[in-house]
Amino acid sequence: MQSIISVHLIAAHQAALLATRELLAAAQESADELSRYELLGAATEIAKALETHRHLWPSANHLPNPPTTA
Repeated sequence: MQSIISVHLIAAHQAALLATRELLAAAQESADELSRYELLGAATEIAKALETHRHLWPSANHLPNPPTTA
């Protein structure tokens, strides 16, 4: 069960990083200053949340080995 949770945490972390990158890219492409400001604000909030909860994100190296069948 712990490894399933770890895998989901890693996937959530990767999704949050991807969302942050996409928001930053959209902000760079936005011609509207208000939209750019809002996109940058959303990216900043995701980055803050990731940093605040950094201790929860396991690295792939710390995942337990899957059970083997004999």
